[in-house]
Amino acid sequence: MPIPAFANKELLTMEQIDWGYALSTLVIRFVGIFVVLGMLQIVMQISGRYASDRHADLG
Repeated sequence: MPIPAFANKELLTMEQIDWGYALSTLVIRFVGIFVVLGMLQIVMQISGRYASDRHADLG
């Protein structure tokens, strides 16, 4: 039976975890999601205005 890859590693205790790093990566991801969603919203609004203007020109 093969030995799992994590079998030789020790479990981390609460004192060994670098909480500054853990929290900073969570904040970066959280902010990054809203930045990407904001950019997507702006692009969708611009393309929607363009499409409605084109539709008004055709009709």
